[in-house]
Amino acid sequence: MADAASILARRFVLQATNVPFLGRGKQDAAFKDYLATRFEIAKADLATAMLTRMRALAQPAAVTPQNWLFLGSFRAMRGQLLCEARLSLIAGLGARAFETISGEVVNVALVVLTEERSNQATRFAALDANKATDPPKKMEEICTGALQMLKQEDQLGNPDFMIVTTQLSTIDFLTRYAATKAFPLAMLSAAFEDSGRLVPSNNPIGNTCTAHRKQLACSGAWVASSIGLP
Repeated sequence: MADAASILARRFVLQATNVPFLGRGKQDAAFKDYLATRFEIAKADLATAMLTRMRALAQPAAVTPQNWLFLGSFRAMRGQLLCEARLSLIAGLGARAFETISGEVVNVALVVLTEERSNQATRFAALDANKATDPPKKMEEICTGALQMLKQEDQLGNPDFMIVTTQLSTIDFLTRYAATKAFPLAMLSAAFEDSGRLVPSNNPIGNTCTAHRKQLACSGAWVASSIGLP
């Protein structure tokens, strides 16, 4: 106990871990309430709540579920993270990344973050090892594969702020074939006020995005997700 207290009392600059995975559907009621209270926009999985908590302690380097990079239930979390932190590395590992877990049981990504605001020049290293079929091949891809340096700001222009590991020109989004429902910012603000939470004038999403369409998309979609609009 004394050793643990001594370790926890130190100051650290990096946390490297495989966070615990537990989707909201498998959480008991008390745990759901706790995560909703402490980590509202990251509550869909214990892993993303842990990643959010790690950001407040030291630079996180974590193996996480890959789905938070693109699922709609994590839209608000991605929007906030992209504007409040810097992506250092995103490596999609996919299934069969663990030697002790076979098949398609877990689908993971390696995520390294730096807790400082991004700007227009911020870039991050991206690697896609999803196609590698076993842990040794994924390790080889991580060590020898070609890294892409992507602009973090560009991720804010993706549908639902999806974080991708390849250039946008190589991705065919569904929005090419289907229209999405847009909410006027005035309507979103009114809904936010009705919920008892005013949109602050120093909203980090609006301040960090550049003064063009991404600013509106960023603030509008993030607010919509925060208050539960479709």
